[in-house]
Amino acid sequence: MTLKVKYADFRQITRRRTSQQIIRSQAELQTMAISLLDPVFPVEKGIRLLGVTISSRLKWSRKKFR
Repeated sequence: MTLKVKYADFRQITRRRTSQQIIRSQAELQTMAISLLDPVFPVEKGIRLLGVTISSRLKWSRKKFR
């Protein structure tokens, strides 16, 4: 999961966290997102853009499906 924050003064930060397990629920996604957001707040200046991206790098073996 990647968090990108763009501040009103045009600074930006990116924070990333990788889960070692498959995320199976919305609650798990929310917990991970909040853990990335917590250190960002409180902010002195406003935030103009906040984005959370979820990506996967799972490699599937065709042998498992034969």
